Amino acid sequence: MCAVEMDTYEKVERALAAPLLEGSDECVGDLDAPTRDFERRELQRVRQWADDNDKRGVKEPGRGLFMLDPAVTFLAHGSYGAVSACVYNIGVEWRLLMERQPVRFFYDTLYPYIVRSLRSLAAHFGLSRASNLALVPNVEFGVQSVLRSLRLAADDLVVSWSDILYGANMHMLRVLQHEQGFQLALFPIAAHVPLTRNGPDEQDAFVEYVVAEIHNAVRTSAASQFKRVVCFFEHVSSPSAIVFPLAKLCRAFREHDVISVVDGAHALGMFAWRDTPLDAMHVDFYVTNAHKWLCNLRGAAVLYVASEEMLRQVRPLVISWGFPRGFQSSFIWTGTLDYTPFITLWAALRVFDLLGGVKNLGARNKAPRAICMTFCSRALQLKCLHSSFWTEASS
Repeated sequence: MCAVEMDTYEKVERALAAPLLEGSDECVGDLDAPTRDFERRELQRVRQWADDNDKRGVKEPGRGLFMLDPAVTFLAHGSYGAVSACVYNIGVEWRLLMERQPVRFFYDTLYPYIVRSLRSLAAHFGLSRASNLALVPNVEFGVQSVLRSLRLAADDLVVSWSDILYGANMHMLRVLQHEQGFQLALFPIAAHVPLTRNGPDEQDAFVEYVVAEIHNAVRTSAASQFKRVVCFFEHVSSPSAIVFPLAKLCRAFREHDVISVVDGAHALGMFAWRDTPLDAMHVDFYVTNAHKWLCNLRGAAVLYVASEEMLRQVRPLVISWGFPRGFQSSFIWTGTLDYTPFITLWAALRVFDLLGGVKNLGARNKAPRAICMTFCSRALQLKCLHSSFWTEASS
């Protein structure tokens, strides 16, 4: 355990820039022992539940770890998520601590525990340090912080999909276009999306189509040339749940000097990032929510900025005390808020790992998913999209 005091923004910057310590717990600062004990007790309950199931060979969906209505089979984690009981209880304890001594909490306690969450997130994403990450309240806040920080103008072009794009994102692009005056080009992709995640030829064809459409948008624009071209897209579409080939798209964009801004709202908790690190995805800006599949308290999302140059330029939507001191300092404090979701992110990651992580949870969910697909396909007289799921469900 590494105890640190982070009473200044400079110490925050240094702590997040420090290399992660492999095999050790992350820096947590100085806090009353009972609160640390409370976190350990709650996590121990999850660990015991997982161990008991392993010993009995039971692959339960974990209903007992949540506070969901037992009469409801909850599937919509991709909407507003569902907070695990462990993380919820830890959040209650943190809020009680905040109310016992609010001034001490915000002055002396808060920052080290946000740093703890950020460094744990860096490890989850396969990064060597946390200096390229910041916490924001939600994906919308993060994406709009990036797009406003780019200071787009009439000689810039923003491209995106016209048919598979989240409605709120379309509103955002229209409003920003009106305010900043950049050119906006939207093109359809529904007929070209790769319907299997393991089909390289299909993915390559999709990437080629997108790049060609971007070049076509540049050629047909009234502007003689653009200073910058930005592609904004979603890693996983909503509600159609199409997983776009992030690395291939962003690699192609870099080869063609296109800036990538990605809404990865659903991605945290969906993918094995340690096997495919975020900094190997070639993405320039990436934002993902922690309340969906990671089951954290609502009100925490992660912003990733790839380049050192843009780390110096990106600002939060709200400017406060930490702004002049660096990227992390600007985002770590955006006014008096309930920062509990930022703190409990560390516990949410621990719970996720105790339950087996993406690979084990994905394998556990595969059989129920196949059963649901079989039921729906027969009821609606439709074929399943993936034949492997159809075969498994029918056997």
